Amino acid sequence: MAEREGITFIRMVGNLKYTGSSGFDMFLDDFLSQEYRDVVVDLSDAVFIDSTNLGLLARIAERSRRMGKPPVTLISPHNDINRILRSVRFDRIFHIVSSLDTPESLEELEVGGSHTASQQNDNLNMILRAHKALINLDDANRHEFQDVVDLLEQHQQKQNG
Repeated sequence: MAEREGITFIRMVGNLKYTGSSGFDMFLDDFLSQEYRDVVVDLSDAVFIDSTNLGLLARIAERSRRMGKPPVTLISPHNDINRILRSVRFDRIFHIVSSLDTPESLEELEVGGSHTASQQNDNLNMILRAHKALINLDDANRHEFQDVVDLLEQHQQKQNG
């Protein structure tokens, strides 16, 4: 992450799967509780993005929209990822570009898998929240993700007794 001229830049790198998303989720909890002007998310070095990470990005877009901020910009030069972004209607709420001048040094976030029961429950909550964000983003996503949300909620109810 870096800031330049009031714009927050976030770079997401590699194979973006739920197993490595807990660090990004914690970062977002902190970031979204603060005031910011504009956000650019750089996916140039991403090779894959799963629905959990899409849902985490949707949280940024939803908060920006509620705050009356301009649409979040996604930098995505890869056709495969762009197809995924369009399939969940991101082209309706994000400004998607193939390139943009970004700061040279963006701090990498520590991400890691969870091992304790508490961390596994936190991951379940993160995945559930991310998929609900995708459904809330556009009703057309309900068909794609409602079964996942239902299954996660059932699992959560079993865990909570």
